[in-house]
Amino acid sequence: MAAARSLAMRLASGSRHFGPFLADLAGRAVQHRGVLVPGRRGPEGRSFPAEIRAAGLARVVAATFGRDAMALVVYVPEKLTGHGETVLVAGCEWLAHRGGMGIWLVGPDLHRVDTRYLKVPAAVRRLAEEMTESPDTGTVGVPPVAGRPHPGSAVERAMEAALAECDWAHGRAWNQTYQSADALFVMIRTDLMWVREKCVVELDGPEHERYAQMKRDLVRDRHLERDGFTVLRFTNQQVRGDLRGVLRHIREILQARRLGNS
Repeated sequence: MAAARSLAMRLASGSRHFGPFLADLAGRAVQHRGVLVPGRRGPEGRSFPAEIRAAGLARVVAATFGRDAMALVVYVPEKLTGHGETVLVAGCEWLAHRGGMGIWLVGPDLHRVDTRYLKVPAAVRRLAEEMTESPDTGTVGVPPVAGRPHPGSAVERAMEAALAECDWAHGRAWNQTYQSADALFVMIRTDLMWVREKCVVELDGPEHERYAQMKRDLVRDRHLERDGFTVLRFTNQQVRGDLRGVLRHIREILQARRLGNS
């Protein structure tokens, strides 16, 4: 408990997280307890108001997925009454303003509430402007299926097609999760992994060129390296422009690992 709270406060000191809330959340996670609700007291006897919980959880969820902000997709129920539409939109506005998250309404159209005149906070507006479609990501969809290249990534599919022709590439696993030896560090999802040889290959799109993402990648790679992994990173441009060179580099690392030379 003390270690979880200490690490949470340390993380908050260098980020946008609110230290007391993050420490309380970390402590409750260690105890396998839920998020604090109104009227109940946390480990330190405090109860956080709804505004703090909304903003705090939005930041935690965004950070968990390696993002700077969070967008929430809200499915509109069928056949809402006029009062129901008003309540739904009011709740979404509250989340946007208090939690700083983008809200996307999908499903049936709202007929009694004109969403064109909703007040949009500046933080949400910036989030929407940054979410431009990238040729490397394509349409936003479900997370990648473990064991397979991501169906939305042409680079991963091209890499797998090439590896399938290489007899040395046996034992590979796409889009696997890995828990670092540091149990308090978040679960890591790797693009491509050879578990036995302890080799991880990451294929980086343009979003990995952002300073914040580069810092997250560095922390993540260090955790893998401390557990004995070799981490290789290639940009999408490298895979497209010099696939043979990329494969040759991976083969050399795997062969060295199999011979016990690295």
